[in-house]
Amino acid sequence: MREELNKSIEIAADAKRALVNKEFKVFLQPKVSIKSNKVVGAEALIRWIKPDGTVIPAGNFVPMLEKNGFIVNIDYFVYEEVCKYLRNRIDSGMSTIVISVNVSRVHMFTDDFISKLVRLVKKYRVPPELIEFELTESVFESNEDSMLETMQKLKELGFKISIDDFGSGYSSLSLLKKMPVDVLKIDREFIRNTTGDKEEIVLSSVIEMADKMGISVICEGAETAEQIDFLKGTSCDMVQGYYFSKPISCIEFDELLEHGILNQ
Repeated sequence: MREELNKSIEIAADAKRALVNKEFKVFLQPKVSIKSNKVVGAEALIRWIKPDGTVIPAGNFVPMLEKNGFIVNIDYFVYEEVCKYLRNRIDSGMSTIVISVNVSRVHMFTDDFISKLVRLVKKYRVPPELIEFELTESVFESNEDSMLETMQKLKELGFKISIDDFGSGYSSLSLLKKMPVDVLKIDREFIRNTTGDKEEIVLSSVIEMADKMGISVICEGAETAEQIDFLKGTSCDMVQGYYFSKPISCIEFDELLEHGILNQ
């Protein structure tokens, strides 16, 4: 326990220095329309790039920063970078797309979460509907009523909301009925295991259910042409995964939007 605590403290200190030294970078992974193969959105992902070029995988530092609370600073850094990026595209007369950002469960228990978001979009004059907050199912484990209230406030302010990794754990159909959610992001395990009749029935049924509820569906983790072909036979709206693109820099993403169409 002492070793883990020391490691957590060390990573938090390193992260503080890295934030000041601009070692954190925001990358964007495209979200692609299953029908048109056009980029219709993106997810903002954090990358920690050391001065020597070493990239520290998010899985190596995000869990630690969630435990010590510093993840809140990283999240707000991502939110601000996304606002800057959108503002730049708007000022340049370029088209805009919805960009989703992750929300740590630590965030949901801070009193000023909503007010800080409002100040941020006002500062950069970014329409709230261009920002989508991805909540994982686990945020509902502690205080379901409080989480639903926060979601409702975000919706009323114009932000979009998605449930990330749907089907990986906590969520239930009864909870889904209560959620003011715009997008259902189906866990990558569902698309990874479409090799049997049962798996295909489950996935297609979840997609159809969401479609009937008026909720857009995105499947993440798409890596093969076979998976894409299967999803084209469903009511799935979007896909995200290495089949189309890995997370890329904002400059590369601008170039991608310029061309607009990916793998055929």
